[in-house]
Amino acid sequence: MNACGLALIRTALVWIGSTVAASAPAAQNGWSERARLTPNGFFFATAEFSPTGDFAAIRASDGSAYSLFMAGVGSAPTQVLGATFTSLGPLSIEFTSDGEYVVFDGSLRAIYSVDVDTPGVAVRLSAPLVGGGSVSRRYVSPDGARVVYVADQDVDKVYELYSVPIDGSAAPVKLSGSLVSGGDVTEVAFSPDGATVVYIADQDVDEQFELYRVPADGSSGATRLNIGGAGQDVREAQVTADGANVVVHITSGVYALALTPGALPVYLGPSPGSGSVVLSPNGAFAAWHDSTTLYASPVSGGPPVVLNGGADTLSTPYFTPDSTRVIWQETVNGAGNTGTQTIWSAPVGGGRVALASDAWSGSPYYYAFKLSGDSAYVVYELDPQFEIWSAPVGGGTSVALTPTVAGRVSNLQTADDGSTGDYAFFIESDAMGGDGRLFRVAMDGGAAPELVAGPVLPLEGLDTRFEVTPDGRHVAFEVDDGIDRILYRSLRTVRLDGAAPQQGPAAGGTVVWLRGDGFSAETEVFFGVRKAATYLLDEQTLLALSPAIPVAATGRKLRRFGPVVDLLVRNVGTQSKLAGGFSYYR
Repeated sequence: MNACGLALIRTALVWIGSTVAASAPAAQNGWSERARLTPNGFFFATAEFSPTGDFAAIRASDGSAYSLFMAGVGSAPTQVLGATFTSLGPLSIEFTSDGEYVVFDGSLRAIYSVDVDTPGVAVRLSAPLVGGGSVSRRYVSPDGARVVYVADQDVDKVYELYSVPIDGSAAPVKLSGSLVSGGDVTEVAFSPDGATVVYIADQDVDEQFELYRVPADGSSGATRLNIGGAGQDVREAQVTADGANVVVHITSGVYALALTPGALPVYLGPSPGSGSVVLSPNGAFAAWHDSTTLYASPVSGGPPVVLNGGADTLSTPYFTPDSTRVIWQETVNGAGNTGTQTIWSAPVGGGRVALASDAWSGSPYYYAFKLSGDSAYVVYELDPQFEIWSAPVGGGTSVALTPTVAGRVSNLQTADDGSTGDYAFFIESDAMGGDGRLFRVAMDGGAAPELVAGPVLPLEGLDTRFEVTPDGRHVAFEVDDGIDRILYRSLRTVRLDGAAPQQGPAAGGTVVWLRGDGFSAETEVFFGVRKAATYLLDEQTLLALSPAIPVAATGRKLRRFGPVVDLLVRNVGTQSKLAGGFSYYR
């Protein structure tokens, strides 16, 4: 191509780019609106996302009754069962681990499942109840194959345990054994593979709560495990991640018990009283506290380790995702209405370090803290300053994640996209709690907060409602634009499929057409390590001008063809590469 032709293309490219930029809808930092999740006139209550984030189940009200809606990315919402629920339902919306089914219950006190492939069809799972009967709780198996539930299904006020396939292909079967008069099932837990259920019940002696195991499909009867008994009620039971043990809290303490016939319990430490035991993600450790002392112990047994130094109030402890540390909050009261709140971190073997600490007077500070998926950071919301901070879990300098936010912040949520890092999501509003905007910020504090949606999100007190997928790539929120609509915004996942032409002079200036998906005005293009000027045509097409590359003056005859470089397109949190996608010549 001669110089005149290239100049004309450059001029046309600039003109096309400016025209498209003026007419294209404005994207917000790589986020694009993908779907409205409910029809006009419905008020957003809650949303649950499938594990992959490509499907959502939404509870919404038209002002008189609640309905359940289901919507896929980019598809219109489908109403499930119609507006048949009172102000309390449907409750407990839950996707299976594979995202294939949604399980929910409502004020009808029945359990339903919905196959995401047929979102308008709900299947009732629980059997009809006797007069006065109700479903008190339900559990979805980790493998997504079954639902177990506790209900006084057959006899009023006698709560028994039942199991049913999640697709409703068979009738429910009773899992619990015959109960004595006055007996009830109280708590239930699955093994990680979903094959075994353990439950707590006063099955053999009224008001003497013991532990039982049973196959989840009811193929054989329930067996009592070797723990509990007279004066030693089982209060809590959790199966470890490897499925080998159940950790039990009974009257006299915390124990671990192998899920094999005749196994004897192993003492882990003193009772947490009315508190709960927390298991590490890998199932190797347990942590709990009584009124003043925080303990950690290996599930295999051994003396418990005291993690704290004494406090007036202890929060529920949390393990980091890698199971190496415990995070908790302490409140120490001072003279009068003063004191100190501190977030602590300690390895499971002990040796605590303070991550954040503040004195308070009048009303105590409040930390709402969460952990990053890579176990590197604790992110916390500081009230009443209305700020969000991040601290390394092992101790170190805290970083303010909201230095550029002018108003108050609230509703801290976190997500891990699995590739580029961990993020905190929050609402920023003015001093009166209005004019809300939704932001995302990296937990390491390496960049300013990024606007996801706004400028108007309604507030109810300080509780602006939005939901984020675990990977942080999709978010649902309500916009008050006169019709109370719920929107679904997705992080643009960029994909580069091809480029033409795939060669050009070292002096640069070649017009390259990039084909793919997820392109936006914020998409960056790199030829090797050099950034190119770009012009957006649509989500599938970008135009780029190849940047110049230096030509070394070696004194030797230059080769006809120079280096071959990769073509890279990048949005916020996502990128795609075409290896060897462009060749320079000289």
